[in-house]
Amino acid sequence: MAETYAVQPDSPGAVRDVVRPALVWAEESFAAAAGGPARDDRVLALSSLALTREQAGELAEEIQELLRRWSDRWLSEARETPDADRHTYQLLAVLGPRAGDAPHGDAQDGDAQDGDAQDGDAEDEEEQGAEG
Repeated sequence: MAETYAVQPDSPGAVRDVVRPALVWAEESFAAAAGGPARDDRVLALSSLALTREQAGELAEEIQELLRRWSDRWLSEARETPDADRHTYQLLAVLGPRAGDAPHGDAQDGDAQDGDAQDGDAEDEEEQGAEG
């Protein structure tokens, strides 16, 4: 049995074989949830967060730890009770600066420096979420 199912971004074929199909699945999930009944085993959310680089790093660590913890739990339980009624769930987690919105202080990109206003500041943030 595999030790982990985490995909490293630099894995050969990761975008072609993993990312693109996952994005299609995510789009289909959002579309299905729009017209379907609410389910307690699914969450669909897209959030824009105005974070410092340190906060984004902290959030990334928390997401990675959550995924590690659930992966370890799943693998352990699958070994103990391999015949349990389980269904495959997918989780797609992407955290990074919005396209065209480099983090403050990234002077090499020629974008805004600390203190400059950018699209994505708190007053312009929008959050969309749907449970379906």
